[in-house]
Amino acid sequence: MYRDKYTCQKCGIKHTLNVHHLDGWAFYPKKRYWVSNGTTLCARCHYLFHEVFQSSSRVKSTKAGYLTFISTFNVLEDHPINLLTFSRYIGS
Repeated sequence: MYRDKYTCQKCGIKHTLNVHHLDGWAFYPKKRYWVSNGTTLCARCHYLFHEVFQSSSRVKSTKAGYLTFISTFNVLEDHPINLLTFSRYIGS
């Protein structure tokens, strides 16, 4: 998060931040703690990547999938958010 100036790299906010693994945690265990394999996303953008963008487009949790999300997915649109699922991203 320090490298990203404690800022979501998708929407620019500076609160409820998460580390997103560019090459997925489950699929690339050797890269789990590499700083270069992480980026900072707020809880909402992290949720939208995994639960909305990734599941609807069948994109794998890879750096290429993340770059597609960053360049094409508009998080400011009114995307429905399942509050039960979203709560795990904000630690509730």
